[in-house]
Amino acid sequence: MTPDVTRGRAIGQILLLAAGLVVLTVISAGSVYLVNKARDDARWVLHTVEVENQISFSQLQLQRAESTERGYLSTLLPDFQIDFEKAASLLTPALKRLGALAGDNPIQKRLLDEMLPLVNQQIEEFRKAIELARTQRMDDATRIVREDVGRDTMNHIDDLAGQMRAEEDRLFIERTTNADRSQTLAASMTGIGSGFVVVLAGISISWCGARHAHATTPKRGCATTTSIWRLRSTSAPPTSARPTTKSSALPISSATICAHHW
Repeated sequence: MTPDVTRGRAIGQILLLAAGLVVLTVISAGSVYLVNKARDDARWVLHTVEVENQISFSQLQLQRAESTERGYLSTLLPDFQIDFEKAASLLTPALKRLGALAGDNPIQKRLLDEMLPLVNQQIEEFRKAIELARTQRMDDATRIVREDVGRDTMNHIDDLAGQMRAEEDRLFIERTTNADRSQTLAASMTGIGSGFVVVLAGISISWCGARHAHATTPKRGCATTTSIWRLRSTSAPPTSARPTTKSSALPISSATICAHHW
């Protein structure tokens, strides 16, 4: 093998090693980025679910307050008033929690800002009707219910809550799609990069095998020094018959044999 060929293969192996390191670095950096992005997308999906749950919980407490108000007006039982106050006390922190969760979305913030005064107005109307009934002013309390002004307010609140839920549904689909895409890209990058590294390793192993096979193959037309010595030892006369003069049988190198052979 000529020095140029040896030098070329050595450079090629160095380039293969460098390419493998670059690929591994790109795979590692890309995988870390995509995994973090998928984790962030999953966090936003969970955030969307939390917002939807908080919307439902707030609506549930408002409907519970309305039901207990009607129940008290019908029966005047103190238990309904107690249940009403519990629902009203849970509604306020629920709306604050909803505002904290949905405050990052301008659309949700606008809808919530429009909803909060209506909810407070409706709770005060329920409380006023209960107080009128408690003080034996049933006609005034019944008039508030019959005017059905509160029903329009409740419908408006339900409409705003429905818009908020529709916005969260849209975000849920979008964020779920992004999370799935990030996970798919991370898996694809890992698979493709690993395959490329295997290909580079195969090329390097093939080069090393070819080099080793070429190095261990004897030269054509050359005889080794050991063979020459063996040939001379079998053809030499016995020791007793050898002349006392200095022997002219010198070891002949393989290079000399090759030169004579060619």
